[in-house]
Amino acid sequence: MKALVWVVAGLFALSACASANRADTQVGKQELYRSGNFDYDEFFEDVNNLQSGSKNAEAEEKGARAALGMALGLGETSVDRLLDALRAKTQELSLGKSRVRFALEGLDDGGRPLAGQAPQVATSAKKRPVPKDATKLAAALGQTAQSEAQVWEKYAPLPEKGRRLAERAKELRAAVDKEFMGASKAKREQVERELEAALAVSGEIAETCDKVVVTATRFLKEGREILVASATAEAPKRETAKESKSSGKDTAARGVTRAPAPAAAAPDFNP
Repeated sequence: MKALVWVVAGLFALSACASANRADTQVGKQELYRSGNFDYDEFFEDVNNLQSGSKNAEAEEKGARAALGMALGLGETSVDRLLDALRAKTQELSLGKSRVRFALEGLDDGGRPLAGQAPQVATSAKKRPVPKDATKLAAALGQTAQSEAQVWEKYAPLPEKGRRLAERAKELRAAVDKEFMGASKAKREQVERELEAALAVSGEIAETCDKVVVTATRFLKEGREILVASATAEAPKRETAKESKSSGKDTAARGVTRAPAPAAAAPDFNP
């Protein structure tokens, strides 16, 4: 048991040490590092651009949901809760007096935005004009859908860029001794530390942007599916008084059992 405790403690110490080491690098501080080698400097510039372009990914995706969250009275909330509330509200409006229908357009089969098109929300009502609350909901949903589409378009390319730069960091790290042969040991160690930080940062950015893109896609895809399901929802059929009375008679009739007729008495034969 003590050995396990020491192992866990050691892992935490290594993790803390790695974070501290990264914080001491220019890459860790999100600053552009220059090594003096063209290939390496080009790599570090790409990493710095990736950092600048991805630093608000999670905040922007959360912000994209704000309009719909406010319209549904939830404020900032999770995607799960937001989709559940959207399902309940659109079904309520679909089954109400106006029979409101919503449709989310401008997406492909996988829920991704179509090139050159902004997602749009269309509304219609079968029996009456579209009520104000449904119009407001459609506007908020449309705003959120467009914001999520913008998040998708901005961050969808970054996971692959992050993974590609992480692999490039490994290649450059393996060639440090050769490429910096005439440099001092301190210089080579500095380049290696910056590469280690770049490797970690690129991988983390890829993972973060992956999650952001998946969340944005999920909202668009499931949101559209919810609107389709709500548009085709049907209220439970109510039994009329006549049907109820008829049903009662049928049930009573089926519940009556007739006793078998008594057998005819045998004739009294007395010769």
